Amino acid sequence: MNAIRSRGPKALLTFVAIGLASGFMSGLFGVGGGTVIVPLLVGIALFSQKLASGTS
Repeated sequence: MNAIRSRGPKALLTFVAIGLASGFMSGLFGVGGGTVIVPLLVGIALFSQKLASGTS
């Protein structure tokens, strides 16, 4: 939770949007959540590839 606070309230909304989008797309296409969430974290939230994979 401290990582979210240090990034600000806008980041929290971004993370929620990424979670909702990845859940929807995973259910729609029948793939695992990591297949969708890792590219979104790297592209939108500017996570490193290693951090995004670990978070997923």
